[in-house]
Amino acid sequence: MQTIGRFIRHWSSSLEHAGVDAPRLSAEVLTAKALGLTRLEVLLRQQCMLESCALQKAEALLRRRGKNEPLAYILQEKEFYGLVFQISRDVLIPRPETEQVIEVAKGYFSAHKTPFVFADVCTGSGVIGITLASVLPGSCGILSDISEKALAVARQNVRRHGLENRVQCVRSDLASAFGPDSLDLLVANPPYIAEQELASLDAGVREYEPHQALFSGEKGLQAAETLMSQAQRVLKNGARLILELGLDQPARLQRGLAAGAGLWEDAAVFQDLSHRDRILAIKKTVF
Repeated sequence: MQTIGRFIRHWSSSLEHAGVDAPRLSAEVLTAKALGLTRLEVLLRQQCMLESCALQKAEALLRRRGKNEPLAYILQEKEFYGLVFQISRDVLIPRPETEQVIEVAKGYFSAHKTPFVFADVCTGSGVIGITLASVLPGSCGILSDISEKALAVARQNVRRHGLENRVQCVRSDLASAFGPDSLDLLVANPPYIAEQELASLDAGVREYEPHQALFSGEKGLQAAETLMSQAQRVLKNGARLILELGLDQPARLQRGLAAGAGLWEDAAVFQDLSHRDRILAIKKTVF
């Protein structure tokens, strides 16, 4: 047997040599998971001996991390906007940058006096839609995804956060399943990576996250452009579309709106936490 502290030091070094990000953090968090403790509790028990069954469990988790499997997939959960969500390899890992989508939507709808309906398309684990329903109590939401496995995760998260009475999940190829003029708001973090960028991605993303949720044609804009076209049908007049996109894509799509025959207005580009243009918000023109 060995102490918890010695075990963590050994695996921190091993993960560092394997090129894993934040090796010490990974060793501490996964050891804590194996022991059923918090990370703080593990740090306070450095001199305690590690039982053989717990050691084997921790080693199995850490070997997965040593192969660049993202920490969130091993833990099977991720925090987003102060809420904890269940995830699996069937959905993308929620990123802090996506929290800005919530802030943008709140800016438009927090003062909304009447109930409204929104859809979170390409929902994955459901973090955007569930968070919106949590912070905008006057809303009812629809979470949609083309992947039934992703929707299974989203449904679990809807139950986890007690929103079954205001949020439903439906299978849909982008917004194709929604009725005409049915939505006050459509939000999406659609696939936006160009197919030729695969080799340049971080190994954890490239090897573990679902490619269907990542890639969208040669320029990365295929899903966004299709969704903008579909949104004209499903949004009410004056309703909003909010998209999280790749680094240069909001400006490119904004420039393209000039050729849209006046279908959209009030276009705005918002930055993420790193001050990079990532979010496009537009309003369906009132005719």
